[in-house]
Amino acid sequence: MFRYLHPSSVRETLVQAVLDSPIFETRWRWTTTLALAVPRHRGGARVPNQLQRMYAEDLLQSVFPDAAACLDNLQGAREVPGHPLVQQALRDSLEEAMDLPGLLRQLQKLFSAS
Repeated sequence: MFRYLHPSSVRETLVQAVLDSPIFETRWRWTTTLALAVPRHRGGARVPNQLQRMYAEDLLQSVFPDAAACLDNLQGAREVPGHPLVQQALRDSLEEAMDLPGLLRQLQKLFSAS
């Protein structure tokens, strides 16, 4: 287990893992809505949640095609683009939902003690 969770590589491992989780999808929708990239209202009426999800998925496919791609068609680690919305959704997923800084502190303590 410790070969996968080394302090120097745990961030990259978690980035690849979180891209397949519902955490990233939820944080992506939240980020795109806050950035006004996905409309909440259109023509004076509220956009239904299903359409907001669809718009967020379409936006994700356009800025980060590997995130929506079938894993059978991908080889190796996915390249994360430098798009600000992707970076913000990843930061929210790793730091707020998963507490990556706390995990790094604990792993550094484990590796410094051994």
